[in-house]
Amino acid sequence: MARITVWLFIESADLTAEEISARIGLPPDASWKIGDPRGKTGKAYETNSWSLESKVEINEDPLVVGEKVRACLDDVLGRVRDHADRFKSVASGRTSGLYVGITADGAPALGLKAETQRKQWAG
Repeated sequence: MARITVWLFIESADLTAEEISARIGLPPDASWKIGDPRGKTGKAYETNSWSLESKVEINEDPLVVGEKVRACLDDVLGRVRDHADRFKSVASGRTSGLYVGITADGAPALGLKAETQRKQWAG
């Protein structure tokens, strides 16, 4: 089995996740605040964080993995599409980005169709 997670995130020392949500107009799927514990490490987060997430567990077939990565990307980016200008404004000058994580028993290949590239490069 493979697990795919896509995160679109903003980290901030000056805005809380609630303030980020209010400025963007979307609630986060996940968030933390400065000082919250970081899992089993015993360390604390040094920034506030707001993120949209899309997750799926699937078999490790490369074509399926590629299609599900694309579906997760479409999900996250689709939800922020109508709020893109506000997202960019809040993200400006702060740590932000898009992560794609894939965990699996083996090392699944990631096959993406040419249409995925054309879609992103079209403009």
